[in-house]
Amino acid sequence: DVLAWNCRSCSGEINRNFCLYHHGVSHDLKEVVEAVRGDYDEIVLVGFSMGGAIILKYLGEEGQNTPSEIRSAVAISAPCHLPDSVRATQRKGNGIYVHYFLKQLGEKVRAKALQFPDKIDARHLRSIKNLWDFADTYSAPMYGFESGEAFFEGVNAFPHLPKITIPTLLLNANNDPMLEENCYPTAFADQHEYFHLETPDTGG
Repeated sequence: DVLAWNCRSCSGEINRNFCLYHHGVSHDLKEVVEAVRGDYDEIVLVGFSMGGAIILKYLGEEGQNTPSEIRSAVAISAPCHLPDSVRATQRKGNGIYVHYFLKQLGEKVRAKALQFPDKIDARHLRSIKNLWDFADTYSAPMYGFESGEAFFEGVNAFPHLPKITIPTLLLNANNDPMLEENCYPTAFADQHEYFHLETPDTGG
């Protein structure tokens, strides 16, 4: 079987709660795992991009308490160090990605503003030029962080990697425009019993 999970507001319709989705929503993944683990003897987690980062964070947070049914995991093109990945979006040539992300996020903010007009003001979208601006204006206050920088650090998977206790592969291509140095933790992978890293030259 393949079980696919849509992040909040990413299923084709807006979710009903105030919160949207972000790189740190490992508690949602945990709820999905708990809902299905009784039906399967073996589970393998696979995630791309943000989905991969969420898997890595979840596995690190669970550590020794990782459900025994989860046998292995694969994260592909995953920004495992989110602050570095956000900085990568500011590189020359990456403006097309930033424009796409902000367009998608802006649509969700406008939908949330209609649902919760007393909590969120979509008019601030006019002044947002990059992901740091968006995090400062919307993400940080929505999730209880003091700033966008604190938000990116707080939802980051990287600090949780050492506590992973099942075979886990991170596959990040060297030419991935969304990844920076710490998204390729080569030295860490060499020393970790369960965490493995592959970095093909192309495919990002």
